[in-house]
Amino acid sequence: MAKKDRAQLSPHTTVAELELRASDFFCVGATPADTTAGVPQAASGEHTKSKHTDAQATTTCAQATATWQQLRTRSEKWWQREGLSTLTTDIWKYIPARFLSPEKPYVLPTLPHETKSRSAHAEARAIAPSFFKDYVHIENGQLKEAVLPGALKLLSLEEALDKGLIATERVDLTAKIHNPFYHLNTAYAEEPQVLYLPAGKAQLELFVSVRGKRLMSMPRLIIIAARETDLSIIERYQSSDESNAINLAMSFVLEEGSRITRAKYHELSKNTLLTSTIEAIQAANSTFQSYALIQDASCGWETIGAEIEGSGTTTRCHGLYLLEHQEFYDTHLYVHHGAPETYSQELFKAILFDESRGVFVGRIHVDQGSDNTDAFQSCRALLASNKALMKAQPELEILTDEVRCTHGVAIGQLPPQSLHYCQSRCIPRAEAFKLLLKAFVAEVFLSIPEEIMRDFLHDRVDEYIMRKIKEGAIHV
Repeated sequence: MAKKDRAQLSPHTTVAELELRASDFFCVGATPADTTAGVPQAASGEHTKSKHTDAQATTTCAQATATWQQLRTRSEKWWQREGLSTLTTDIWKYIPARFLSPEKPYVLPTLPHETKSRSAHAEARAIAPSFFKDYVHIENGQLKEAVLPGALKLLSLEEALDKGLIATERVDLTAKIHNPFYHLNTAYAEEPQVLYLPAGKAQLELFVSVRGKRLMSMPRLIIIAARETDLSIIERYQSSDESNAINLAMSFVLEEGSRITRAKYHELSKNTLLTSTIEAIQAANSTFQSYALIQDASCGWETIGAEIEGSGTTTRCHGLYLLEHQEFYDTHLYVHHGAPETYSQELFKAILFDESRGVFVGRIHVDQGSDNTDAFQSCRALLASNKALMKAQPELEILTDEVRCTHGVAIGQLPPQSLHYCQSRCIPRAEAFKLLLKAFVAEVFLSIPEEIMRDFLHDRVDEYIMRKIKEGAIHV
């Protein structure tokens, strides 16, 4: 029984105020996803279709690796034992309870679905931005479609392990970033899909969606960049009009000298829960860059971890919150410098309107012997309403001397002096707001190497800012 009756819950009641049961949040249903789905290889320029027939499921289950089955069993036991209990006492406690204790629990989608035809696919992409030729669509946790005419390869986990593309221990994420949502994904997700770039440069549009009513999608991906390769990914998350959830787990493996750049944005409907656990494992001289535009997110929670294992690496994690109404987003960042001569930069900014809530918890850990580490962490939030709230917690753990590590937090409202200065130069009030807000967020996406990705995110930010200015939603 909850400490507060459900009828007494406010939009901002957190899980720390409730006694949550796992059964209130999620149920597997009559047919749990205890089999894995095979991933066919994408033919050049053709659509790969996921055919979840009984015969294929049986064959795939028989071929499933012992590694994945062991992880599944471990996480099933963990989830059955712990459930959501750790959320009330740990860093996830700020999540609004209305998403983790809904009127009806989320259900894992277990039935196969139809794969879009070529014409349906073309129609779907016609109404959404089409960035790159390489395209992967995952719907309700299952591979729906893949168009990979370039160098990218789509493999099963078994194939990736057999070819030595990924070590067995890399299938699991680092224990430091394990959390209830990650264990839930591991326990009930299908076998991970593996994307592998063996050589050259590639650009990928990754589309993750959930369709249905009160469904929880469990996508699981492993993305591998071979030596001296360059992979750019734009991620689009979309949900139907019903109250659904996406619980994603994704790992990036960067071999020596490789570069991966990911940029994500949301097209989520109201009352959609989005949770994700992301990890990058970096070899020497590799570069991992993560950029997130947090918009249209009723409730979101994300953990990003970076395991830096070789010298000469660069790690960038940038994010921008644009939240309104009673939206909530929570980011937890962990960067582990395990080698000397490495660089990391974490920059998160937020503009919060109405009664929205934002949370940022960042930790930089520098091992003993990881000399000449250069690490920077910053979180800055602009409260455009007296009822908006931002919680920030930067942390440094430094076990060696020869480093340069800094962190800082700044939370406040738009200074009236700045607005007055602009207006004294004959700049109209609305235009002054636009200039000041654009200047505040400009640096978040400036370092994105792909111009099409950078310009698209900047355009979305500009449209959002102009809409809020016209609504008169900014107070000074």
